[in-house]
Amino acid sequence: MPAVTDPPPRWPFSPTAWRVLLFGVTPALILVMYGSWRATAHFIQTDPKYCAQCHVKQEQYLFWAPDAHTKVTCQACHKQTLEQAADMFRAYVLRNQTVPASGHMRPLHEAEVPMSACTSCHFAPAGRLPSIAGTAGHELHLKQPDVTCKSCHGKTIHRNTNAVDACATCHEKETVRITGMAPLHCNACHSFRKQSTTLLPSQRDCIDCHAARKVAFRDYSKDRHMANFACSVCHRPHDATPQGLIGCTSCHTHMERKGLHANPDHQSCGDCHKAHTWRVTNAECLKCHADAKPHSDPGAACQSCHTGK
Repeated sequence: MPAVTDPPPRWPFSPTAWRVLLFGVTPALILVMYGSWRATAHFIQTDPKYCAQCHVKQEQYLFWAPDAHTKVTCQACHKQTLEQAADMFRAYVLRNQTVPASGHMRPLHEAEVPMSACTSCHFAPAGRLPSIAGTAGHELHLKQPDVTCKSCHGKTIHRNTNAVDACATCHEKETVRITGMAPLHCNACHSFRKQSTTLLPSQRDCIDCHAARKVAFRDYSKDRHMANFACSVCHRPHDATPQGLIGCTSCHTHMERKGLHANPDHQSCGDCHKAHTWRVTNAECLKCHADAKPHSDPGAACQSCHTGK
């Protein structure tokens, strides 16, 4: 009789079932796992709600929510190393914010914002975001070794508006001493965002500002060389002088020795020379010399006989 042998072993699934498992279920499972991983990674890397799980009741979130950067995600500015990202993910999964994977305490991310986070958006060509490339204030300040964007725009957390006290941090002696200009922000005269190589206001800047505020302004005499001067040549709002005016003799030296200027009663330039026209008219002379009116020729200037130089 033939020997009785054990039946051949059977697989738990039929060959067809194995093919379905190998070529159908397994790829689908991989796709689901990959999609889940991508969704989780996207949530961690780009969604402020991930950060809000820790910061939602803290000032970091409260001051960011109504700010101009609300549409900018936390992760876009606050960069992480791979080690920090792993620690934060572990804390997120385990709901444990205090024990990183390494087993010792350390911040889960850096609080500092690198310069590259600001310049990547604001040094880009002009578009929907304000570009500071080529602007006077930013070009001059960012060349200083100890100045960063946060030096001026990060005085308080997530409050990026530049305040006067941010300027005063470095320029504490540059106070405005003219009463009418004291309430103005530094940027009213020193426009950070103008395309220029200097922060000093131009004559046009002053004229436009005075016109906008309906402040009386006298035009220059166009035929005088002073018409080409910036207003700051004579007007220095940061100097401790009456109304910030610079003495005429700072340029016109030794005038007190010449002609009518040598007269002790003619030592105040503004008494005779009308501001911004710098001319001496007969009307100006007659303010003091009313007794000379009978001999004055209406068609001739007083200086035709009484020279000032």
